[in-house]
Amino acid sequence: MKWTDLLALRRTLREFVDWDDYVVHEMERLRNGLYYTAQLCDGSAVPALSLCHDVLTNLRFGLPHITQAEDLEEVPMSVLRFPHREVPGFENLPMFVRFNELGQTRPQRDQSMTEALAAVGDLGIFIKAAKRCGGLEEFQDDLQVALKTMSQLARLRPQAWVEALDNVKAKRPQAWVEALDNVKAMAVTKQVPSASPGLTVEMELELVSDKDDVEVAYALVTPGGQPFGDLLQFRVEKTEVESPICVILKAPETCVEGLQGEVKMMRWTLANISKVSWPKDACCQLFYNTPGFANLPCSIEMPEEVPAGMTVEVEVPVLLPEKEGQFKAMWAVTSPSLSDFGEVLITEFKVSDFPFMEWMLAEEAEVASFSMVSSAPSEAPELLHVSSTAAATFSAEHLMHEHVLPTHMEVTYPEDLEGKDGYVSLGSVHGCGAWVVQIILKNDGPVPWPQDSALTCCFGSGFGCPRLPMDSVQPGEGVCLTMELEVKDGPSMSGWVLSSGDTVFGPVFLAQVS
Repeated sequence: MKWTDLLALRRTLREFVDWDDYVVHEMERLRNGLYYTAQLCDGSAVPALSLCHDVLTNLRFGLPHITQAEDLEEVPMSVLRFPHREVPGFENLPMFVRFNELGQTRPQRDQSMTEALAAVGDLGIFIKAAKRCGGLEEFQDDLQVALKTMSQLARLRPQAWVEALDNVKAKRPQAWVEALDNVKAMAVTKQVPSASPGLTVEMELELVSDKDDVEVAYALVTPGGQPFGDLLQFRVEKTEVESPICVILKAPETCVEGLQGEVKMMRWTLANISKVSWPKDACCQLFYNTPGFANLPCSIEMPEEVPAGMTVEVEVPVLLPEKEGQFKAMWAVTSPSLSDFGEVLITEFKVSDFPFMEWMLAEEAEVASFSMVSSAPSEAPELLHVSSTAAATFSAEHLMHEHVLPTHMEVTYPEDLEGKDGYVSLGSVHGCGAWVVQIILKNDGPVPWPQDSALTCCFGSGFGCPRLPMDSVQPGEGVCLTMELEVKDGPSMSGWVLSSGDTVFGPVFLAQVS
């Protein structure tokens, strides 16, 4: 066979347009017994796959080819010998295996046996082509040859085989990498106990892969490396596991009116609208309350298990503060094992003046009748002054916020996070990595914020920002806060609130990562 004939064959092969027709054509040639034996650098002869696999591999993945005969003389790495008859097309065998027209050349530099066959032992293309030609049964002998080759390599040098595959993966396109992953799984040797005739042996095969869809084939091999029996083939597909969902079917009024010192029983109806049960570690924890709104339960008891389609009644007694004003409390339904599971229970109260009894009003009028007329004007302003000082609280208004994201991340604003009174949605960030959030706030209260004010995480992990200190802000002034956040785990939610010591004020800022 001359090199001109080989180049002519290559030009002919390039004219094949229909990939499926070419697969059928080459499988017909395989059926006629076109095998080869690779004489490797260590002098051993290892049978491998036929012309069909390697020529198809070259055409499919566009590997570089050799156009000059003298190039082979410079880097001859191994020799191919054909026991039946010479078959052209191997001048472009992937990466390491080459031959020349002399038919026998010793390698000039050392190359490992596993490197020589790392790009050859891909059963994925072979199996797909065999199915195209009518099934694997007709090509069992060819599969046995290929499996014997890889079993020898895996048994003699398993670590080098795996390392060689990793090296090839680094130099091949993504399609070639995916094909080699099946070969890497096949290179694992599983010990099988001896079985007498008539006995049954049960085996457990474990496949570890980061891919969603993997197809693997195994074969029984004798200690001498001779395959026997049927081909064990299975496919592993990713199963989508539905996440549990918690929704609020019924909640208390937006703003409940009450009297000072009154006890209110607040109830929520929660529903599991998913097809799986809620996590067993689901809990409900208090994460925000208005300053002065004390005596609240830190946790609300939850059922141990809530099956799909069930509803849960959650209730909590609330003791209203003994002063006038608006007060708010928030509990979070969460799960330590599932960060994207949960809901927020919000309750708000408008507390009016204490309703004085008639005898108290009469006693107050009697005391006033004995007081001097001149002292009345001076006492009234003093009482008003004390009342306004006691009612003065810190307040904050959210003006705007902005996300500074890398190109592979984005932020959206789901409807379920918008429009809820008491907190500000910072949106739902999609992706994984670090980003920056800038928040502009305004002191819309009557008193300045304390010097130790900070934006503190009150719910979740805080995404790497548990506390962001800031200086005092005077009434009517604004401040720009910059949070550097990072996502390392899976989906989760975090919340922040302004605080000073044990006092919290302003809205709750919630951010979600999906």
